[in-house]
Amino acid sequence: MNGEKIFKDPVYGYVSIKSEFITKFIDTPCFQRLRHIIQTSYSPVYAAALHNRFSHSLGVYHLGEIVYKQIKSFMNNSKNKFNPDGKSIEWINNHEDIFLAACLLHDIGHAPFSHTGEIFYETIKNFYDFVYDTVGTHGNNCNFKEEINKKSTSKANPHECMSVLIALETFKDYFNKIEPEDREFFSRCILGYKYTDVKLEITQVKNCIIELLNSELIDVDKLDYIIRDAFTSGYQNVSIDYNRLLRGMVIVYDQNEVVLAYHKNAQSVIENVIYAHDCERKWIQNHPVILYENFLLEHCIRKVNDCFEDEEKTHSLFSTASLTAEGNTLKLHSGSESVDLNISLLSDIDILFFIKNMPSCRDLLTKEYFDRNSRRHPLWKSEGEYKFFLENMAPKNKNKINAVFYTIDQFFAQFADIEKHVLPIINDESLKFADKKGNEFKICKTFFEILKSFSTDQEIPFDFVLIPAKGFQSNFSKEIEIDNIKVWYPYDEDSTKMAGKPDLSFIAKKKNDKECYYYLYIKRNDKRKVEFSKIIQLLDDLAEKYTELSRPK
Repeated sequence: MNGEKIFKDPVYGYVSIKSEFITKFIDTPCFQRLRHIIQTSYSPVYAAALHNRFSHSLGVYHLGEIVYKQIKSFMNNSKNKFNPDGKSIEWINNHEDIFLAACLLHDIGHAPFSHTGEIFYETIKNFYDFVYDTVGTHGNNCNFKEEINKKSTSKANPHECMSVLIALETFKDYFNKIEPEDREFFSRCILGYKYTDVKLEITQVKNCIIELLNSELIDVDKLDYIIRDAFTSGYQNVSIDYNRLLRGMVIVYDQNEVVLAYHKNAQSVIENVIYAHDCERKWIQNHPVILYENFLLEHCIRKVNDCFEDEEKTHSLFSTASLTAEGNTLKLHSGSESVDLNISLLSDIDILFFIKNMPSCRDLLTKEYFDRNSRRHPLWKSEGEYKFFLENMAPKNKNKINAVFYTIDQFFAQFADIEKHVLPIINDESLKFADKKGNEFKICKTFFEILKSFSTDQEIPFDFVLIPAKGFQSNFSKEIEIDNIKVWYPYDEDSTKMAGKPDLSFIAKKKNDKECYYYLYIKRNDKRKVEFSKIIQLLDDLAEKYTELSRPK
């Protein structure tokens, strides 16, 4: 097809992308870097989950093109009585490329190992203020930072912020040719920050388009990774008819306000999308083996980052410059010596190289990352199993047991940066360390002693790791977000003046307890099965003394 390049995608078949976007964006070193950024951390459980941010970005572009063309066609259809003054239609017709550029570049700032690595962006000094200032400057809107800090209830994800910074800086030749308000719109699409001053109808239309890429429940970004993760990894999830969903999306009125709506025939797909997202979060992302992989990898990345950080923490491996082709010259600290090293197009392979080859990165956990024979294994394997044993073996003290685990987690978090030799491992070394801290952490010491006794009884090494997990909260329980989904019922020629609520009746609509729970990992005993129910019994005994032990003296 003239003016386009065709990619073969395993999920959608053939995906066509504008030739201009190939040369301006995709064929640049900055975008090609995404080939070396793994999409998920699922491979310890699903061996084929090796897909990358490159293919995901192409997929989001493809879905974005489908839905934008649908909405543009709907608004230009003379049979629809939407927006008689034509200003919104003119804007829609002229801004397809800006929206598709946002779809394509929405992940260009992703860190090595995706979400595991992006937490290190937040260590950059005044990171969010810098992002908001940048958007305000490019968008000629000096009030952007003030607006976001005052009216936004939540921050954008760190990788979304970095994607905006990288895109506006790396592709100046493209973005400097468009109007400042369009650069701001591009940034808002990626960050998910809708306009707060919505007096004008055209601003309401802009907010509808922002929702297509970044929303609370359903957007083309979430659609692609839900579908692609299941397809590539091989785990069974609900089938999602994305064509039925996207080709039925419209912009209509709801009580004199412009809203994004779904055709009434797509309601079953809406329900499937929410359910599929729930399944991935609950059963895959919260799988104890995947959580442990993230735990090891985060520790490894932290060790690498420490080799580059200066004492004031003003220069970090995780910075905007490190992701560009020009790169960032940093001091690599190795023992008492340091050397200048240029880091560019930072990706997974760079992190792996440093983990394997830097002596200061080697400790028990970094070695364990590569040696799976030495990996620990969870005593219980799901949130349900954990709660079952607490409910049945320690019903009176289940909250106190959770409090004990929380105290242990905080113990390691508090000393992680201060005491470099203290690894988040429960063993003889951490027992001595807790004992040295005295009354402040006597409950930790008592718990460690319990685990040591348990280890002797079960003939396993005194070598444990405790990892918190977020309690599952179904998206069906987000009543406000669910109610904000609008459905279009095209019964007559005036139907664009009204939208209704969706008919979603899934049983998971009830609210669940989303407090943290914990996984306890052990060195596997090949001789016999570990009786982890005894841990609960011992914890129940400890919980009886919790109030006394946690009282400072």
